[in-house]
Amino acid sequence: MSIFNLITNRSIDNINYFLESLEKELENFFNIKHIKFNSVYDLIHALKIYKDDFTIKFNERIIFLLNVFNWFYETDDNSKKIVNTVLESFPYNLMIPIIIKNNINLFSKNIDDTIKQYNINIKDLLISYFNSYPIYIFKSQYITELLNNYAYNIKEAFEDIDFLNTVSNKSYALIDFLELVYSKNNFDDYSIVYNILNTDNEELKKYALNIIAENEELNRKYIEDNLDNCKEFKEILKKWNYNKEDFCFNSIEEIYNYVDYYYTDNELLDFLDNNYYNIVSRENTSINIKVLKYILNEFLKIEKPIKIKDAEKILEFIERKSFIEAVENTVEYFINNNLIEDNIKIITPYAIYADESHIEKLHQLLINWNNSFKTPLILYTMQSIAINGKTSALKMINKFALNSNNKEIKNNIKDILVYASEILNTNIDNIFERLFPNFGFSIEGKKIINYGNRSFQLQLLSDSYLEIFDIQNSSIIKELPDADGDKDLENIKEDFLHIQKTLKEIINHEKIKLTRALINGRKWDYKTFFEVFINNPIMHYFTVSFVWGVYDENDVLIDSFRYMEDGSFITADDELYELPDNCYIGIYNIIDDDIEKFYKWKEQLELYDIEQPINQFMNELITLKEENVKYDSIIMFEGIKIDTSYINQLCRELDIRDTYFNDNASYMIFDDVLKIVCKINAFAYGEEIVLGSIEFYELEKNERLGKKINPFEISQKFVSSILYYLSLGLYE
Repeated sequence: MSIFNLITNRSIDNINYFLESLEKELENFFNIKHIKFNSVYDLIHALKIYKDDFTIKFNERIIFLLNVFNWFYETDDNSKKIVNTVLESFPYNLMIPIIIKNNINLFSKNIDDTIKQYNINIKDLLISYFNSYPIYIFKSQYITELLNNYAYNIKEAFEDIDFLNTVSNKSYALIDFLELVYSKNNFDDYSIVYNILNTDNEELKKYALNIIAENEELNRKYIEDNLDNCKEFKEILKKWNYNKEDFCFNSIEEIYNYVDYYYTDNELLDFLDNNYYNIVSRENTSINIKVLKYILNEFLKIEKPIKIKDAEKILEFIERKSFIEAVENTVEYFINNNLIEDNIKIITPYAIYADESHIEKLHQLLINWNNSFKTPLILYTMQSIAINGKTSALKMINKFALNSNNKEIKNNIKDILVYASEILNTNIDNIFERLFPNFGFSIEGKKIINYGNRSFQLQLLSDSYLEIFDIQNSSIIKELPDADGDKDLENIKEDFLHIQKTLKEIINHEKIKLTRALINGRKWDYKTFFEVFINNPIMHYFTVSFVWGVYDENDVLIDSFRYMEDGSFITADDELYELPDNCYIGIYNIIDDDIEKFYKWKEQLELYDIEQPINQFMNELITLKEENVKYDSIIMFEGIKIDTSYINQLCRELDIRDTYFNDNASYMIFDDVLKIVCKINAFAYGEEIVLGSIEFYELEKNERLGKKINPFEISQKFVSSILYYLSLGLYE
């Protein structure tokens, strides 16, 4: 007779059959021979198994039988008794997962009802949950329910050192739990993480300290009251203090007191003295070596290259050249004494604060390490150099990576620059634009090349076009003369063709990026604007073609201007304009200004016959209204057809990614300035594209879509621009 029939056939004492089966299975599983027990209950009690012995894994037959008893838990007393017996006598990971999974998945019960019905101890439940990592016995969403109903029990569990020792063996599971509790549920009682600091698991302690450090308001009193109980608390308190806006030092004496309190001896730095490693103040007075030791020791503690706030404030009192020379000598000491590979972080302050001459020295160091195949040292040093922020530093590591034969170095340069943009609090496109070469052209866009016994002048014209002027014959020619087998001339001609090709790539790339800047409001600070758009002749094509907006630090439009070929700035009224040096510059957008100014600029461009690389002036401003939005999605174009060739062109011009699956289509704009994703839903019927809703999401790491955003909560410049561009391709 089948098992199913045994369960459903009421003429047989099914439960007794299953109890006998369980007894036999347990005897075989635990290899019990020559002993006869009166019942399965006596057998279980006689085993005396340690409840934390998670090495026991029941076979499929025993698991099936336990599932049967759990099925009849509410209707049969023997089933209830055997489930409770197993629950009390065997390790947590054997019966609790069966109970939880069956009641949630089969009986659709919530976790609170299940806990009460089976009288499950919260501590035992948590142990089972952690032990089931990575395939948890219940979904993480139920952690919220546990927090709401059993917060006291959970906190009480974490006060038990035996419990902590048990669950700390599954550190990844416990880290997942802490993230759910504190990062996603914003639990405001930090006693759990305080208790985790009592474990011996360094990984868990480190994570717990990070959670504490993230919330000064709720943790500051506890940290101050327990400074003597945990050495890391002093570090947390220090970072909270120096991250305050008004943090500063008022004198060298204050710095000395600060260093005395926070510095912990590091024998790696014992060699430092005030002779060879002397640093001086801006007033040229000698500064105690303990200050240098403190700064270097802080950098030795970091995980990734960063700028350290208190070190920055200390350096405001130190003459920069003396500091750079001191850290250079320190780095040389580490290299000469074979300490650098284990302590590469010592190079961070040298790279971050290096001036032009030391950037070149760092370049030579990278070359030396490359010849010695020391890739990890190279990558860390490049990352440190990148957050130096100087254009020469960025160009140096970029060129080094491009010229390297090491694939790992080549493959990591983009990530290094992206990381630098995060540390420097700028957009990655602002970094890339500073790396654009000028190919030796003067600021006027001219370059002389010697071609054998002849000389030609190259002139940059609009849209990447290169004009060739034959100086000897005072005439314009279409291309360089044949090289006639001369290798030197062939190389010159090859360089010329490379410049032509690269110029076209840069212009096409920037057309996309600047179109996006028009709609997402990307800005350049004064210094970067001059560096990218004024001083680099390659970008002049864009500089003279656009109307530029001047914005304050709150992103409010102050004024607008055009840049003229003679280097002057003019207003919409054709008057000279002086650009303030403490402003931010962006591409002027109609949504930021009044319509009268907009038409003045449009007329001026027409008057001067300015052909723009992209259409800066939208003919219509589409304002989003309440009736255009439903369930946080824009529905104003739902059911309307859009020209297929137009949407394909728009994908190219705005860097939109298109995806087609059966009859469904989606067009996605990933914007790393606003940190959002715009998803345009559509339906593809043969050659027709019919628009659906338009949705916005938070842009998370690795280009994952986060929480859905109401379109009224994001930049209306962006929303209005997207709607305008789509409207141009609509038809009935």
